Amino acid sequence: MRGFILKKTAAVLSAVCIIVSLCACGSQKNEYSSFAMGSAVSASLYGKDKKQTDLLWNEISSAVTAADRLLSATSDGSDISRINSTGSAIVDSRTVSFLQKAVLLCNTLNRRLDITLGAVTALWGFTGGTPSVPDESALKAALDTVNIDGVFIDEANRTVSVENGQKLDVGALGKGEACDIMKEKLLASDTAACISFGGNVLVTGENPKGKNGEWKIGMRDPLGSPDEVFAALSLKAENGALCVSTSGSYEKRFEENGKSYHHIINPDTGYPAENGLVSVSVICPSGLNADALSTALFVNGLNETSVLWLKSFGADAVFVFENGTVFVTDSICKNFTITNTDVYKTVSYEEAAK
Repeated sequence: MRGFILKKTAAVLSAVCIIVSLCACGSQKNEYSSFAMGSAVSASLYGKDKKQTDLLWNEISSAVTAADRLLSATSDGSDISRINSTGSAIVDSRTVSFLQKAVLLCNTLNRRLDITLGAVTALWGFTGGTPSVPDESALKAALDTVNIDGVFIDEANRTVSVENGQKLDVGALGKGEACDIMKEKLLASDTAACISFGGNVLVTGENPKGKNGEWKIGMRDPLGSPDEVFAALSLKAENGALCVSTSGSYEKRFEENGKSYHHIINPDTGYPAENGLVSVSVICPSGLNADALSTALFVNGLNETSVLWLKSFGADAVFVFENGTVFVTDSICKNFTITNTDVYKTVSYEEAAK
């Protein structure tokens, strides 16, 4: 018996912004929504002039749409699609810059994240089809193409090439890149905002009516229904912006022959990562880094290497395990509160990593 569960894009957000409607100083909350990169976008922008925030949101939406057109692996004519189809393509300078950052992140994170997994992820069918467990021989052949060293970027000629048979899949990084695009425009206009985008949340500036300018983020319950939260996180964007990226096994999954499979693939095995985790949320100033880390940490598990990565990126994280235990890095412990204490409890690193 084969069951199939995929998230409902409009309803499933790994984190939900909880913000107030009006600032005492007259800064009004203006709400916007759109759809990009396969996910719903929900935004609250604060400003005294709604016409200005309308224009800003239109600019932000256009920029994100443009990035989606370049980076989508499933859209005919996108830069990533053309690279995958022909093995080499002249691409937009923005794609060159993005892929340079992506390759560096893959190597920095010990290839727990690998954008050359495209041939493997295509076999699983999580995007645009009915997912199922791949044929073992086909999976092995696809896994043999996974090698970040096979990506060649000629910046001067804006040419990107991959080794024979390789396919790029940048789905683990696309929303993070989009958050950085949005962040840049919001900071340039000095606009306070909270934007929820799939498993990502971006906050900029101070919450106009939050305590000490803090934003309250409700965290999706990975063991509950899509509209349930299990914890609250108070964030203050000390350096202008913070991004929260969540990778969870609940986001896309299916059941086959009594076993459940999710979409976060281990580049070593070609199968979904299995280490007891159900979600990892990363908090840092860069959306791209947060996205990369949340995926790599989910694959790598909680260990000393993962802690070192977080320190090197100046990031914090919340690790949630299938038994309901939660490990929160020291810097944000005082800002993190479990609301569903019947199921979840925080534990020390030693308890969580054993």
